[in-house]
Amino acid sequence: MEAKEEISGDYIVGQPINIPGISLKLTTDSSFFDASALEAQFYFVILDDGSVNGYLNRNISVEIVNPEAHTVQIAFADFNPLKAQDIVNKIDTVYLQEKLAQKKEASDKSLRFLGEQTDVTNDKLQQAEDNLQSFARENKTYDVRGDAATVINKIADQEEKRQELLQRQSLLEDLSRLVEQDQITSNEDSTVAQSIPGLAELEDNRLMQEIEALNNQQWDLRRVLRSYKETTEAVKQRRVQLDFTKNTIRRLLDQNKELLQEQVNKMNRQRDELSAKLAGLPEKATQQARLQRPFELYEKTYVSLINRELEFRIGQAGTTADFQILSPASLPSAPISPVRAMVYAIGLAGGIVLGLGLIAVRYFLHDTVTNTRELERMTSAALLGVIPTYDKEKMTVSKLVVDKNPKSAISESIRSIRTNLDFIGSARKKRIISVTSTVSGEGKTFVTVNLGA
Repeated sequence: MEAKEEISGDYIVGQPINIPGISLKLTTDSSFFDASALEAQFYFVILDDGSVNGYLNRNISVEIVNPEAHTVQIAFADFNPLKAQDIVNKIDTVYLQEKLAQKKEASDKSLRFLGEQTDVTNDKLQQAEDNLQSFARENKTYDVRGDAATVINKIADQEEKRQELLQRQSLLEDLSRLVEQDQITSNEDSTVAQSIPGLAELEDNRLMQEIEALNNQQWDLRRVLRSYKETTEAVKQRRVQLDFTKNTIRRLLDQNKELLQEQVNKMNRQRDELSAKLAGLPEKATQQARLQRPFELYEKTYVSLINRELEFRIGQAGTTADFQILSPASLPSAPISPVRAMVYAIGLAGGIVLGLGLIAVRYFLHDTVTNTRELERMTSAALLGVIPTYDKEKMTVSKLVVDKNPKSAISESIRSIRTNLDFIGSARKKRIISVTSTVSGEGKTFVTVNLGA
């Protein structure tokens, strides 16, 4: 607010008033305001910060009441008890608000920092997730180590199946050699399944039927040869059937061999692919671990920051000051200063001391004669009389006054001195009187003129 600037307005009691340079609110108090206050004029003295600080520093006092309980007492001295009470209560309130504001500011700064770090960590976490997703899309897997175990199991399973196929191939070779022989079973009562137990593993029913038929034809030919010669028609027909069956078996064996060989080749190719994949898995595992480490780190950090931020917000919601106001400022029933008994005692003591001092000073500085007794005591000359001061008129020169008022005190004193002089020098015939003093103006001429009248 500038000098000589006037701002006016109508406001309601209790309404906050905000004008340039000041904000205030007037409240009513029945003990302070009465009907006469409506006609009175009130004013505010607005001091600068330095004056306010000096005023507060001069009148405020803080005393430790109980060091163990960390209890302090705040007092304020002022000529107005209500003002002193309001100031102490306001100090408590402001200190409480300031402590809460400081804690809130510290929490806000921590929350801002946590928020910034959370955003940064979230961006890094998303980048790490994108890298892992790109790696998974490229390698079609999320778990390289698990894939390695899977590949090893697949290789073991395929190797087992491959060995089974090789055993079947070996069985087919044995069947090929056995078919070329003239006897499959050891006796006529034995079956092909009993003589060749592994034949069931081929899972080829037609082949088993043809071999069984070949075995029967061979034993039938042996029975016929025991009765007929080679040149007979019965033997020739059986030879022809036997050759046909062998050819059929050879074709079936060749087909099975080809199928088994294709399966073995397929197994070999799959084994090579799995072996190559297994050989590249360590590098992929290393790459995945390199991508997994920052992802796990950012994930843990992000979760930790979120939890920390939640803890700060919970703590901020329940923020309280680390001190407690035990009792508000009390309104004093009597002024603390001045203490009447003390003032009276000091006044009495001061009066006594000053009186004694004045007496001592006057005593030491006293150098005048104030009465006839002092004069008689201090001199050896006889005292003839005392002339009072003549103050009826102001005389520029000494003159005769005893003739004007013969009955006055001064005339009586002159006559008394004259009589005493007559008695002192009555025996002497020559009487000479000398009137003198230390300085001029002390009445030598006045006394001489009136004494000789």
